Amino acid sequence: MKRYQKCLALTVSAVMLLCTAPATAAPADDLHVSVAQLYEQASEGWHETYEAYGRTVTVDLPVQVPQTDTLPALTAVLMPRRTPPRTTTETKC
Repeated sequence: MKRYQKCLALTVSAVMLLCTAPATAAPADDLHVSVAQLYEQASEGWHETYEAYGRTVTVDLPVQVPQTDTLPALTAVLMPRRTPPRTTTETKC
């Protein structure tokens, strides 16, 4: 490897390490809540007012969390990119 490639690789590695360090240092209790705690937090709903692009956006939504002890763990998978449909250019005389 050339010298600048080594420096770039070292810099990128250091930045990635610094970005992930705060996430790994956080205690697990702050990252997870029980369903009962989530139900209690969400019982009041979501009521906020935001200023964006010169407009005022008001959010006034009820949040519904079922009263249960367990919920299924859901996972998300990235879908493959969908190719756009082919367009044909036909000339009619």
